[in-house]
Order: sequence, then C-alpha cells, then structure tokens
Amino acid sequence: MRHLGCALARHALALVCSGLCLGLGWTTPSEAVLSIPSDTWVRINPTIVMPQGRTGDYRDAGWTASAYDAGHRRTIFWETYDDQSAYPYTIYSNSVWGLDPVANTLEMLKLDHWYNGPGSSYDTLPYPENSTDPTPPDRHPAFTYVSDKHSLFSFGGLNYNIQGIAPNHPDDTWMFDLDTNTWRQILPPVHPVSGQDAVWMPMTYDPSTRNVVIAGAPASPYGTRYTWYFNIDTERYEMLTGTPRPDMESGGGDAMAYDSSRRLVWLFGAGSSIYSRGGNELWKLDGAARTWTKVTPNGATPPQRIYHGFVYIPSRDVFLLCGGTEGDSGPRLTDTWIYSPASNTWTQLGANAPTGGELNMSYDQANDVIVAQMADAQWWLFRYGTTVTDNTPPSPPGSLRVQGN
Repeated sequence: MRHLGCALARHALALVCSGLCLGLGWTTPSEAVLSIPSDTWVRINPTIVMPQGRTGDYRDAGWTASAYDAGHRRTIFWETYDDQSAYPYTIYSNSVWGLDPVANTLEMLKLDHWYNGPGSSYDTLPYPENSTDPTPPDRHPAFTYVSDKHSLFSFGGLNYNIQGIAPNHPDDTWMFDLDTNTWRQILPPVHPVSGQDAVWMPMTYDPSTRNVVIAGAPASPYGTRYTWYFNIDTERYEMLTGTPRPDMESGGGDAMAYDSSRRLVWLFGAGSSIYSRGGNELWKLDGAARTWTKVTPNGATPPQRIYHGFVYIPSRDVFLLCGGTEGDSGPRLTDTWIYSPASNTWTQLGANAPTGGELNMSYDQANDVIVAQMADAQWWLFRYGTTVTDNTPPSPPGSLRVQGN
C-alpha cells in the first residue's frame, strides 16, 4: 500500500510522461500513449494510493459506472473504501477514485462522510464531518463526466437504508468538482425519481445542448419511464415526453454514449425487463430536436444484454460494445463489437473480454485506450486499431493538488 508521499512522486513522473507543461510551452502527448498491442485486452494491476492515515483498501461494489476525466487524463470510478475500523462493511459505493494508466496508480480522491450504523450492516448514517463538507450518502450510483464544468454529475442510485430517506432510495442530484475534490448538492424544484426499479440508469453529457441526458427515469415510483435533460447552466430538469422513445422498462443496465461527430446521443439495450435477457436495440437522440430515432443496422446485431459497456471512439468514428450479462443473473458475455455509424453495421471482433459480465467502461482519449473495470476488481485496457494521438492540452499542473478526505 502506498500513501500520498509516494503518490506525489509518481504524479510528478506522470506529468512528464503525459507531456504536460515543460518550460513555457506544451509538448504533444504522443509520449504518453501507452505501448500495448491493438485489438487485445491487456490487464493492468495499478498501485492503490490512499490519503495519509488511511489503512483500508479498494473494493468494487458493482452496479456503478466510470467516466473519463479529460482535464486530469484519468478514469474516474465511484467505488468502495473498505475499512472495518472506521467504515464498517458496506455493499455500496462510498468513495471517488482516479485511475492513471501511465503512472499505473488508482488514487482515492474523496471519501464520503457516511458509515453503517449498529443493528444492521446496511444502516447508512452521517459522520459529523458531513455537516461542513457535504457528500452523497453511500449508494449504487449513476454518474457521468461534464466537460464544460470539469465535474461529475450524479443523480439517484440504490440504497434504501439512508437516514432521513429510508425506506426510499435517493433521488438527489450532486456535482463533484474534479479540481477541488468537493461535492455540491443541487436542489432543483422538479426532478426524476430513483429506486429499486431504476438501478444504473444510463446517462451521458451532450455538450452541444449543455444537457446531461438521463434515459429511463420515471416521474413517480414505478411510473412510465422518460428521457430527462439536466441543464448545467440553469441546473433544472426537463422531462421529454415525445414518442417514439426507447422502451426502458428494464429500470437500468443499458448504456449511452455521445457521438461528437454527429452531435447525437446513442443508446444500446432497451430491454423490456431487468430480469429477462435485456435488449439489443440501437437508438439515437437528436438533442437539439429532442427526438429519439430507432436505428436498424445492416447485417448482424449483438445479442441481447444488460450491464454492458458502450463507448464512442471519436478518432475512428466507431462505438465499442463489450460484455454484459443475459439478464440480471444470466451468464456473463465476453464478446466485443464495433458499430460504425457511417456504414450502419456491427462487426464482431475476435478479441473477447477475459472476464466479461457486468463492467464499467470509458474511453481514455489521451492514451487512446478503452479502460474497463470487470468482475473482481480487474482493470483492463483495449486499443482498437492504429494508435491516434490526442493533442488536446490537459489542465495546467496547478489544478493537481492533494485534498483531504
């Protein structure tokens, strides 16, 4: 186990490797491209980096997500800090982590100020610190990266044992500032609801409309599911009621990604029941027109699934689909597919995911790799085709600083 003293040294090395500010200018990030073979899943074993004084460990809770932090060139996970002395066992996510594949480190960025109380291992109570440094209660969360705010956006989740909320699940809205590592709760007058029937709702950010898009969220418990916009400027929700729209009665487990070439949001899944086989429908959302269109690809289509990964690779104008399960408790899927919007075709790759099943997946544009966390806290990288260098300047080194938790 390493702590922040060692972490700073590794970050210094990572800054050089990543081609950050040297002297008065910026170098190209081509030196930061990881040397891994194309079209092959490669496992990495990152060093866990804890804040000073923390002695627990990282544990994957499942039913969560990941997001690429372009400003700091790392992949963000909201998972579990396991410390029986101060934070007794919880099945929920309680901490934000950043994975740097160049430094090969997984660093805790923020720990929630909640714990499990006596009487039941699932009674979620606040620590006193939560009154001055508010954080979301532990949960199975859904979140996405908002590039224009350099923050994470989170809505709802699953945990019916939170003090002040139980027996309901949280339907709160939060933003996490990735420069200051601080949470801020947002209290819009109207919002969707979350719950047991709405786990892992897919969401992504559409920068062309400055809206976070949430698919499959009801306006009342167990109600009809709609698409919602959350505008990052007004911090208000808007429910889209038009048809057609994806059948999201599954309550979650589908995946969405933003297509920067066409300024569209794409969704794969749309199963009719979370306990059945899931879905394999493909939909696209025109954010400006507020309209969904079902897409019928030419040729073969991936099998039905839920809890899969689905990301857009802008340098190649394709989507990569991987893993998932056939229903909530079905067999793990290990297949990897590429969808080309230009030709409207799916192509199955020969590279199967080693563990498959439920996974979190995002695209690291600086290193041109897919980053996936699969079962049993295993991290894997995948590069599709020829390496393409990302020349987008990162945030200045001054925004990288140690935060207490």
